[in-house]
Amino acid sequence: MKNKLKIIVFLLLATTSIVHAQKVKLKKGKALIEDVHVFNCEKGPAEWVTLMDKETGEELIFIRIEFGAKQGKQDYTIYKFIKEDIIVEISGYSFLKNHVKFLYNNKVFDLNGKLDLSKIKLLKEKFDEDITNRTNY
Repeated sequence: MKNKLKIIVFLLLATTSIVHAQKVKLKKGKALIEDVHVFNCEKGPAEWVTLMDKETGEELIFIRIEFGAKQGKQDYTIYKFIKEDIIVEISGYSFLKNHVKFLYNNKVFDLNGKLDLSKIKLLKEKFDEDITNRTNY
């Protein structure tokens, strides 16, 4: 029941809603929220994106979607906060831009690209399902 509730909450937060309709774009090496350049970004050919400090180029957040359904395992998303050495794993997936929006809506970072350690820890406490260790991926 608890995992189903987490999935429902995540899907509600990760999908576009009228109440929190921030426009997020990941293109031309930039992550934009409401047309504000928040991070530089690099998208991979697979489903991953790295968000980097727009001034220094330092990697800050790595987001990767793991598709396991074909092997009879669940699909999930990994958020790695590089400097903080914190990993959050949440079942399900969405478009990469929705994951950026999810982090922004949870106040993990502001429009200046500044990360908030207390909000990262709260995100881990609220949503982390420790999928890799729990399921032996």
